[in-house]
Amino acid sequence: MKKLTPLLMALALLVGCGKTAPTGIPAKDIKIPRESARVPEGARGVDKTHYVANPHHTFTLIGGQIHIDYFGVELIASFENIYEPVYCPYWDPYGRVWTRGFGETDWNGNFPYVNGTNCISHEQAVKNVAYLVESNFQWAVRSLNVNLSHDQVDALDDFIWNVGPGDLCCSIAYELQRRNFAAAGNLLLGYDHAGGVVLAGLYQRRLREDRLLQQGESPPKPKPKPTRHQLEAQLAAHKAESRHLEIQRRDIEHQLEVWGCRRLEREHRTRGPKCKGAEAAGQHVDAHGRLELHIEHKLENELR
Repeated sequence: MKKLTPLLMALALLVGCGKTAPTGIPAKDIKIPRESARVPEGARGVDKTHYVANPHHTFTLIGGQIHIDYFGVELIASFENIYEPVYCPYWDPYGRVWTRGFGETDWNGNFPYVNGTNCISHEQAVKNVAYLVESNFQWAVRSLNVNLSHDQVDALDDFIWNVGPGDLCCSIAYELQRRNFAAAGNLLLGYDHAGGVVLAGLYQRRLREDRLLQQGESPPKPKPKPTRHQLEAQLAAHKAESRHLEIQRRDIEHQLEVWGCRRLEREHRTRGPKCKGAEAAGQHVDAHGRLELHIEHKLENELR
């Protein structure tokens, strides 16, 4: 992943879309050292079956609603580094940058020290990914002003984390704004090069992003119609709640009489905080009772 300074980021916005198309070299035949910061080669010991689909998301996002989620962070992390309990800064000779965790970079290696160390735990590395995407990269996805599924947001977040937000422009942005996700995904596939050759890790990463980009939100499944037994059980529960509310109301009325609240009310005299609190509680119980009665009538009609 490239962490660009403001100047480099501005330059990327101008020239970031000039990547060349794939060379056609079979990715499986490429034998090149792993470039963890720029072009990660994946992680050992990670369950990658969840890349294929993300069936738990049911909302469509746009603009300021767009945020990276747990799946998106795990997607990035799994491509960026080997899972370890602790991550310390190291010099990446391929990316030529100090790197830590799941692709955090610092050109001078000035990672902050906490409790005498600039090494971080796996948990903190995951949190840092979410923070950095939201603070430094998510603007590029939001500025597209396109309705996107969670899977599509995850795909684009992974892409810009890896290559920089400046590359989410030009032809890619044009196709996304036309909702031509197939064409946009095909353009992403061209970003599988480093040093003039195709890298297996980048090739697989772009394939995952393309697959997620084609995955819109699944329509929510209709709720199954409750059985008669379930309706009867619901009705019994609501009637029991109504009886409980009736008991509460009688208790409140008793307290209002004992405290003289009703007498003061009849005499149009000021009532104290104790009376006012009990009266407010009674109004709440009455409102709850009306709601329960409405639900009971509805259930009774369904049972007819």
